[in-house]
Amino acid sequence: MHTILLLILLITGCTHVEVLPPQDISTITVMIQGSVEKEGEYTLHKGSTLEELLELAKPLDTADLSLYSLSMPLYEGDIIEIREKNTSCISINYASKEELIEIIGIGEKTAQAIIEYRSTYGLFKNINEITNVKGIGEKKLAKMRDQICL
Repeated sequence: MHTILLLILLITGCTHVEVLPPQDISTITVMIQGSVEKEGEYTLHKGSTLEELLELAKPLDTADLSLYSLSMPLYEGDIIEIREKNTSCISINYASKEELIEIIGIGEKTAQAIIEYRSTYGLFKNINEITNVKGIGEKKLAKMRDQICL
């Protein structure tokens, strides 16, 4: 097989073959901030979970981890904001359908659309990104902005 490949390369005039190293697509880079000891950027294996990230970032005693699904997979470029226990906003990245319905202007269909958006595109990178969800425009965002957080 190698002989045939060498003959083809010589016949076609190809005298230089450059072997490129494989791209590393087995890792992701995510950012964590908020109520953790070690805020910053982390490189993790693809398919890593929030729980694995928290093991590295070390949540503070004031962190409200009940807001998050620790088994949630992380995606390239995710920005994780760990809230403190006394925060009164609802996380659009981690809230359940029932919690999302508590937000002014969000019903069952829109709550489900938010969850489906997260599943498809990963975590919201900023609050304004929620306007990409069907049923949420600038006016609805303005009404609920004080109630939501990442």
